Amino acid sequence: MDETIDKTYRIAADARMISAGSAAVLAGALALLAAWPAGVPALSLVLVAAVFAVSAAANLSNFGDRIELSGEGIRQHNVLLAALGWKKETLLAWSDVAQVARHRRRTLFVWNRAGKKHVFDCVQNFEEFEEEVRRRSALLATTGSPVMPAGETP
Repeated sequence: MDETIDKTYRIAADARMISAGSAAVLAGALALLAAWPAGVPALSLVLVAAVFAVSAAANLSNFGDRIELSGEGIRQHNVLLAALGWKKETLLAWSDVAQVARHRRRTLFVWNRAGKKHVFDCVQNFEEFEEEVRRRSALLATTGSPVMPAGETP
């Protein structure tokens, strides 16, 4: 199999900014509650702090998400989490792709032959990503290879 990465995609910038904005709003709410003159019940502070922590962690995760297309398949991993020692990576081999479907505006569902659905949501350059996934999936079905020989077109 060809393991050379042909193209790397990230989460779209607008989705990352919305995520960062929501974390900022929660941070502001936490600061406001902590400085409230009459005092705020401790449980309120703890709940807002917990929601902020989860939001901040999700935000950092969004910034590290990578989706790579190669001759091997679609590889999904997170460079920030990997740097922290949590190397969770998924690979959907082209030979295992059973179905590809677009859902709404920026979500692509890809099912493997076992029926597991892989969701690719808010991908940067979504139309290009979708086109490439569909092209390689169709190419595999017609030629037996997700990589077109040089000089040929599907």
